[in-house]
Amino acid sequence: MEDLVDKKLNPVHFLRFEDLLADPVKELEGVMQFLLAEPTLEGMNVQKRIQEIVAKGPEASETYKTKSTTRQPNSQAARYTDAQKERISIQNSRFLHFFGYASAPEGHEPNPTGFFDFAADRNADLTSAYYQFRANNEFNLKKVTKGAQTQTFANHGR
Repeated sequence: MEDLVDKKLNPVHFLRFEDLLADPVKELEGVMQFLLAEPTLEGMNVQKRIQEIVAKGPEASETYKTKSTTRQPNSQAARYTDAQKERISIQNSRFLHFFGYASAPEGHEPNPTGFFDFAADRNADLTSAYYQFRANNEFNLKKVTKGAQTQTFANHGR
């Protein structure tokens, strides 16, 4: 995580499954902007295709029947013991905050993916890391689009 996030050596785009389910257009457009090194997809064929596919609903892209719990946040919580959750929380606190799997710090909206409970007044490092992957994605999108040459295939249909 140090090289990817702290030092920002290589641009990386993070995508959480939960976010893809909650807002597929926004998340797919973010991935495609990053991959195509485009600051916007406005008017591009890829934007139209994303909207067409999402309009078909989630069943259109399923290759097999999913369980009823697949689209439910924290549906597997009961499978972990309190001791397992505590150990994971201690050893991975920064990752859990970075990706939004920690309960919301003081002053933040409640978090539906906050599987791991932390004190509301946790230390400042963890609070500043909360959902940091989103800021990281914005930073890296700017990094890959800065000075990028517009590709012919990416602009087809503009």
